Amino acid sequence: MSPKVQEIASRLKDARLRLEFAQSYVKEVLTDRLGGSDGDYAYRHAVRAETKALRNYAVVLREYEECLRRQGRRSKGQGA
Repeated sequence: MSPKVQEIASRLKDARLRLEFAQSYVKEVLTDRLGGSDGDYAYRHAVRAETKALRNYAVVLREYEECLRRQGRRSKGQGA
């Protein structure tokens, strides 16, 4: 695996961990849901964090897939 692919794979792993943390945070907020504006604020905050983490994960995943595609094209071109 090239250094570029390894770097993006590391970023992808980090993004996945952040997404999992954000998802568990949403579940925790729903479980401990407080009434009133504090509960609403906590829920909105958790959902925003989850959305941000999901978007970041999707961006890094696309970069990783593209990098693998390019690497595959290069090795096919070299083998011909």
